[in-house]
Amino acid sequence: MKFVSHPNLIKLKEVIDDVESHKVYVIMEYCAKGPVHVHGEPPLPPEKVRKYGCDILSGLLQLHAQYLYHWDIKPANCLVDDNDVAKIADFGACGSSTRTCKVGGTPAYSCPEQFAGTHIGGHVADSWAFAMTLYQMSHGTLAYSTTSISSLRDSMLDPTPLPIQEGVEPELKDLLRRMLNKDMSQRMMLHDAMKHSYFSGYVTQSYTTVEPSNESAECITEDLYARAQQAVLRGKRVGDFFHGVQFVRRIRRMMVRHINTHDVDDDDFFPELREASSLESTQRLVTNEADIHEVHKIVSSFVGDAVKGALRIDGILMTTLHSFVAEAAPLVSKLCCSNNKLTCVGTVDFSKFQHLRVLQICENSLRQFPLDVLHAPRLQFLDLSHNHIKDIPPALTCARELQTLCMNHNQVAYVGCNECGASVLSGESMQKVVLTANPLRHLPAEITSCSKLELILDDDPSLLEEWYASINQSTSVSITWNDIYPCRVYPEVPLFVASKSIKLYNLTILEALGTRNVVLTQFESWLPTGEVNSAAMEEHVRRRQKESVRVNGNDSECEIRSPVVRKTAMNVGDCLPIPNILSKSVCRFLHSYFILEEKTSYTVSAYGALKNYLTTCLGRNESVVVFLDERRDSQNTRDTIVAVLCEVLMAAKGGKRTLSGCISDVVDATRGLYA
Repeated sequence: MKFVSHPNLIKLKEVIDDVESHKVYVIMEYCAKGPVHVHGEPPLPPEKVRKYGCDILSGLLQLHAQYLYHWDIKPANCLVDDNDVAKIADFGACGSSTRTCKVGGTPAYSCPEQFAGTHIGGHVADSWAFAMTLYQMSHGTLAYSTTSISSLRDSMLDPTPLPIQEGVEPELKDLLRRMLNKDMSQRMMLHDAMKHSYFSGYVTQSYTTVEPSNESAECITEDLYARAQQAVLRGKRVGDFFHGVQFVRRIRRMMVRHINTHDVDDDDFFPELREASSLESTQRLVTNEADIHEVHKIVSSFVGDAVKGALRIDGILMTTLHSFVAEAAPLVSKLCCSNNKLTCVGTVDFSKFQHLRVLQICENSLRQFPLDVLHAPRLQFLDLSHNHIKDIPPALTCARELQTLCMNHNQVAYVGCNECGASVLSGESMQKVVLTANPLRHLPAEITSCSKLELILDDDPSLLEEWYASINQSTSVSITWNDIYPCRVYPEVPLFVASKSIKLYNLTILEALGTRNVVLTQFESWLPTGEVNSAAMEEHVRRRQKESVRVNGNDSECEIRSPVVRKTAMNVGDCLPIPNILSKSVCRFLHSYFILEEKTSYTVSAYGALKNYLTTCLGRNESVVVFLDERRDSQNTRDTIVAVLCEVLMAAKGGKRTLSGCISDVVDATRGLYA
């Protein structure tokens, strides 16, 4: 809520995490006059009801524009400041969930559908609660005076309209009757309420957005920077604007964690350095007796407990799944294998796993889809993420009870059909398939043959184009887009902005965009600053890795000599973790980098150098991706980048866009699909 700014929303000043006391203190804006109304007190004067109602309505519409729903609107959560402005507060129930069948918030302000257990959207709940707030302010009390929820439920489900006092203004009476209609199909919602005659004139006078005056496109650099520095405050921690995609955000966090703690992909390191890291390249890929013994001990212990549950085999090297794992088959409902360097599932007979419902073989080295696992008769959830699998077999449709398939972070380039011409994802129970972080260039073939399927995909421009072109087709498939791809600010200018963690971007994304130039902030002190050609960057990273191997070599050998070789053994990736954007494959794909030095204060030289770099690239008609990591970059760095982007874009547009409009466009581009 700190980043959804509006005059009628309480400002979140600060969040203090007291680690010692395990408490979090939330510092909010102070509203001296308290709630707009206290139940049981006399009604407010008509003008106050109209004024406060308009304030609350404006705040709610701003929340909904950000795909947020309050879910607990009531007079006690609408506070008045010293300037007599009503502001919405208490966002404890606020969220991006758009449908529910539960009574949320405060029952007295809940709509009839919530009492009936009907699935409704957040806008429906907020609209009814807003009308009930108007009712209380104008009447002094609520329509139904009862402390019994069962009695309240009966009253709300009774089709009889809510009683409205005769002394209420005619326009307000009409508004309340429309908004409190118990038939939802006939009910007026917030957007229509804004246009109602009760608010006419008042809304226009107080809340119409004023178009900013035109400003010269030839603003001097210092003035442009100063203005951008103020306006870009809207873009703080841009990642917090992504509402309604918790699953996608969880995947992204897992991806970053995987990159931080595991070997980088084969294409993303310098192989000659892997050889320099002593025993790493030889011993790590050989299963020894200690490994086998430890796995057997885990399985035997699980069988000995004779309790159905989860069997986990994590961090132990075994290139194939040992046959004795099947000893646990009668008891296993969940089997998890991760960080094992598994290349296949071996000779394990999964048809014996009669109770297995969840199977995870993650962060391993599978290069082919393990068909044998589909023989588990009751398998419902299959997670094969973070492997090297290149295709999804037609046999997947034979897994009759499989509901969820996670294939994120593999090498799947195409998803085809089975012998009947139906999608391989069209299994009779299939509900969700995750395909993020794969080099997909097309939507799965014959996707319309799937029923009630949710796909999780990266927002690759080619996939988006295909989806929008086919969106009118009759299909029950829905797609949740992982908005990871950089966003183009203006279609006619090949300049992209990216705001996620730099660790999430790789060669696949750059190839899809066709971009050969990138702008990064100096996220590590050893990075050179200014413009660096890609060959020089490759050599610089190589030298740094060699130095890291020399410094950490002794520790690596000591760790590798341990009896059980674990995934946590030191290697060159652990000594000097680098994001994929600096990998050898990316260095050889790109033409140049520009590294902006982190500074605590603004410098004209950094501003001018970045401006010249972007102008030169665009002058050659070469695209550029500018990376803004809102969680790591300083405020000054973000301000500098946005200011430069605005000046360059305004020049590229020939002065057809105002400064304030350009700033808004740049900040919106960093927010992505779900802002």
